Amino acid sequence: LGTWLLYLPCTWSIGLAAEPGCFPDWYMLSLFGTGAVLMRGAGCTINDMWDQDYDKKDKRDDAVLGLKSTALRFRENTKQWLSGFSVAMLGALGLVGVNSGQTAPYYAALVTVGAHLAHQIYTLDIHRSEDCWNKFISNRTVGLIIFLGIVLGNLCKEKKTEETKENEDNRIES
Repeated sequence: LGTWLLYLPCTWSIGLAAEPGCFPDWYMLSLFGTGAVLMRGAGCTINDMWDQDYDKKDKRDDAVLGLKSTALRFRENTKQWLSGFSVAMLGALGLVGVNSGQTAPYYAALVTVGAHLAHQIYTLDIHRSEDCWNKFISNRTVGLIIFLGIVLGNLCKEKKTEETKENEDNRIES
């Protein structure tokens, strides 16, 4: 999962940088995919060296050990915090869509992600670590939906031909 969570935002950037009407660059996607695998491996190694004594502890152990986790900070307000983070993320992604001239499939993906996040938050049982883990794992789905929305949204954009580029240049000069 960590590899996906490193890789998917990269795919979004690569997808957003693609020419209108075109797929993202496969070479860049594979290059960043390789980098995500390597960085995840390095990150796991460093993490294991630093906190091997604390791995797989829940929030009760966090309190005993004096760890400052978000589980302790948010406590019973976790759903409100997650709702705020979700709204902020969707708002930022909406702004990205506007600034990059995205089309309907992109916004449909954002609506789908919003529904997915709302369902996650509504059904979340913060006192069951298994439920929290399952919700966390499902965030790969969020990343994939956004990437699919970017790609499909970009494919719906008009592919710029030399004639289109010349017309745009002429309008700018006028």
